[in-house]
Amino acid sequence: MPIHFSDLPALLGGTLLLAPPTDAAVATLLLDSRRVGFTEGAVFFALPGPNHDGHHHLAALYAKGVRLFVVRHPPASLEPFGGAGFVQVPEVLAALQALAARHRAIFSGPVWAVTGSNGKTIVKEWLAQVLASDEDICRSPKSYNSQVGVPLSVWELAPGRHTLGIFEAGISERGEMARLAAIIQPTHGIFTTLGTAHDAGFASAEEKLGEKLRLFERPGFELLVYCADQPAVHAAVQARALPALAWTRHDAPGAALRFRLRATGAGGTTVRVRLGEAGLGLAADQPALRAAARFTLPFADALEIENALHCLAVLLWRQLDPATALAPAEIQRRLARLQPVAMRLEMKAGRHGCYLLDDTY
Repeated sequence: MPIHFSDLPALLGGTLLLAPPTDAAVATLLLDSRRVGFTEGAVFFALPGPNHDGHHHLAALYAKGVRLFVVRHPPASLEPFGGAGFVQVPEVLAALQALAARHRAIFSGPVWAVTGSNGKTIVKEWLAQVLASDEDICRSPKSYNSQVGVPLSVWELAPGRHTLGIFEAGISERGEMARLAAIIQPTHGIFTTLGTAHDAGFASAEEKLGEKLRLFERPGFELLVYCADQPAVHAAVQARALPALAWTRHDAPGAALRFRLRATGAGGTTVRVRLGEAGLGLAADQPALRAAARFTLPFADALEIENALHCLAVLLWRQLDPATALAPAEIQRRLARLQPVAMRLEMKAGRHGCYLLDDTY
C-alpha cells in the first residue's frame, strides 16, 4: 500500500503547512539538491549539516520541478511555492528515518542486516551474489550504512517484487544502532568483526560491541551468523541468548560449524566443513552434513576467506529448508563465482610508474 503525501504529518509527527493540489504517492526521497531526476512523487527532506543546510535550496528545487518538501524551518513565505506541499517536523533526519521504517514494515520477507567493524560491504555484496539465483534482492548501494544511507537503502525495498533484503548498518557513537535497527527491522543478521574503528565514540570495546549487537535484539529476530573465534563477540552473543549460528576455524566451543582451511597452491583455499558437537540444532540436518564436505574458495587472502566463510555459513544454514537447500556442487559453483568488490583505499596503477590510492565510493 503506497504512502501518500497526506499520510506524512501523522507518520512523521509533523504539521501540514501547505497541501499540494494532488495527493501524490511518495516515490523518491531527495536529499541532494544537485541530483534531481524524476520529480513526480519526489519528496525533498531539508537535512541540516555542518557545511550545508537543505533549507537553503528550497527555491532552487522548486524551480527544478520538486513540489513536495519536509522541513524543520518553513520559508518566510509560502506564496512563491504555489502548488507545492510542505510538512513541518521537529527533526528532519528523524522524519526521514520514520518514513523508511514505516515503508520497511510493509515488507513481509526476510531481511538480513550486516554489521561489524570491517567487511560489511564485501559480505553484503557476496551474500547477494550467492543468493541472486534464488531471490530478488534489494541491498544497500555501495556503503550506504549510515543514519542517512540506511533509510535511503531501505526505501528501495519493493514489496511484491523483492523477496529478500540485505542492508549494512554502521555506527560511530552510542545511541545510533537503535535508530538503524528500527529502520532495518532485521529478521536475520551477520556480525563480521570487532575491530578498533570508531573506538573514540565509545567508552570501551565492550560498550561498542553491545551497541552493535542491539541491531539484533528485536522481537521476531531469527538468526545471527558470526565467527566464534572472537572470544568477546562469542561471549556477548551467548550472554544475550541471541538465536545464532556460530562458525569456527579454531575449535571454539559451542560453534555449530567447523571449517578447516588448506591452501590449494593455485591462489585458492579448500574448506573442509564439519558440524560442531551441537550441529545446527536440528536432527533432520545431521545426516546431510555429518560427513565432511569440501568446498574451494577462489581466494588465499585471510580477510577475503573470512568474509566468504560468512556467506558459506548462510548457504549451509539454508540447507535446513528443502525450499532453499542446494546441492553441494551448486554451492561450490556459487562460491567459485564470487567477484571482488571495488572498495575504498583501492590501489590502482597509474601512469609513469605511479599508483593512485582511490578513496572514493
